[in-house]
Amino acid sequence: MHGPGRATSFTPFALECPPAPTYELQAIVKAQEKANEAIELAQNMGAEKAAHLAKRAVDRISMVQGWFTYYAYRMYSDLQDDIHEARFDLEQAAQSAYSEASGSEAGNLLSCAADDLLTYDPMPNIHPMDHRLSCMPLWTSLPLLELRETTRSSKRLQNARSFF
Repeated sequence: MHGPGRATSFTPFALECPPAPTYELQAIVKAQEKANEAIELAQNMGAEKAAHLAKRAVDRISMVQGWFTYYAYRMYSDLQDDIHEARFDLEQAAQSAYSEASGSEAGNLLSCAADDLLTYDPMPNIHPMDHRLSCMPLWTSLPLLELRETTRSSKRLQNARSFF
């Protein structure tokens, strides 16, 4: 029996990245290297959205090039938020690369770059959501709106009865 062609939320994720670097500086530098390689692959496959998001992620952390710049930005700027935003962009770029350039290695590189930063992200449990999930037809939410209105009116009625 054959499984699905690509990983979904119902199948185990098959990608295994190398172990994350043990130091934050190494993680930032490795993530930049992987993302820069993935940008080139994504552009070659026509995945412009993935390339744009990956470039934005690299721009957020590109100021860190060695121990001195790492120290300066770690102590005197908001490097933690930059790491979080870069990881967030890399995850979203990986999703986009898997969608737009499914035969390319770009999605795997971007996923592993995001994984490198995950350990040092101050908010590791926040993940991007694919924009297609917000494309639900309006008619699917109408029963919920109707239910909420009846619940509100019954609460108002109960409040009015308890007031008198």
